[in-house]
Amino acid sequence: MQVKKTRQKRQKVREIARRSRVLIGVALVLSLVGIWAMLAHSAIFKSGFSKKGKNHKEVSAESFNSNSPSKEYIYAGGKLIATEEPNPSGSLAAPANFKATADTAGQIVLTWDQVQNATRYEVDRGGTLSGSFFPITPTNQTAISYTDSVLFNTTITYLYKVRASDGTNWSAFSNLDLATTIAWTDDPIQRRLTTVKAQHLLELRNAVNAVRTAAEKSTVTNWQPGVAQQQSIKAVHITELRSYLDEALGAINPPAQPGYTDPNLTGGGTTQIKMAHVDELRRRVRHRSTPP
Repeated sequence: MQVKKTRQKRQKVREIARRSRVLIGVALVLSLVGIWAMLAHSAIFKSGFSKKGKNHKEVSAESFNSNSPSKEYIYAGGKLIATEEPNPSGSLAAPANFKATADTAGQIVLTWDQVQNATRYEVDRGGTLSGSFFPITPTNQTAISYTDSVLFNTTITYLYKVRASDGTNWSAFSNLDLATTIAWTDDPIQRRLTTVKAQHLLELRNAVNAVRTAAEKSTVTNWQPGVAQQQSIKAVHITELRSYLDEALGAINPPAQPGYTDPNLTGGGTTQIKMAHVDELRRRVRHRSTPP
């Protein structure tokens, strides 16, 4: 009986010792975790584990997480562990050099420069400056050009703009540009072969009024008289077209065009009207496939 009691006491002692070791182990682990957490936020830990990133910038301990949105290149242990990151909102540049050009095939060709980090683009079309714009490109538009097929049986000016996306964020929109649906008589005008006609001027008046509508400017009805078949074209017919068109373009602010040939064209009577005078006005309403 005495031996049995002694054995039971020894078992209890061993059980108490085993439990004590477990508790000590748990306490030790918790202590180490706490110490690590404290060091992780200390300057000593950061300086000891910082590495050089892109442009020799140091990457702190917190940035060893490859999901960090604030670093582009992240190093750990002397090795590059991350090379990509999501772009923060607003970091995408707006597409540059956006142009809309109506060509002789009855379509409007839109082009722009590629944007770094962009994965797709969206071109929007509208009819007036303050009116609604709607996307016309497919949702998976990745090319930096798009052709808008519209009807050329009426004279209408469309406004266009484009923006870029990285799949999460959108850039600002590009500049506005315009294109006018009109089929010109004698297109293209050929130097020393095409005689400038009253019909050319009448078509330009319609086109200029279409641009003015898009720019939310009043259409012109009090044109200078004297433009009819078999009548001479005067300098004032060209200068008034330039004036009314430039006013509308100033409101839309499309990409700049070269200066006019004979910018100080004057004369109340008959003057030598050149092919360039008509061709430049056509270009400014964006209806040439190869604008200068």
